[in-house]
Amino acid sequence: MKEPDMPGKTMAHMATARLFRQNQRGDWTDVVNRVRDALQGYGSGLSSILTGARRTAIQTELPEYQANVEGALRTHEANVQSLMNQYQARWNMFLRQGTTRTTSRTV
Repeated sequence: MKEPDMPGKTMAHMATARLFRQNQRGDWTDVVNRVRDALQGYGSGLSSILTGARRTAIQTELPEYQANVEGALRTHEANVQSLMNQYQARWNMFLRQGTTRTTSRTV
């Protein structure tokens, strides 16, 4: 369906903007159909654009992301090792205190 010619259909200060007006007051069905028809095929090249953007993002951002992940893993492993060392030291202290108490008591 071809959109009827109406005054104000395009605007000089917005050359690429299009207006879609009701043919009859309250009749949005025709407006929606004309907008749908105008947009049909608009996104057909979008998938290739997104594929290119994805490829570019992977090439530029992936090395930094991997470096950040590796750094976070090293930090995490160091923190876990530190906590394990603290736990082991406290466990050994507990065992020494327990041994000292039992050997210093007289029966």
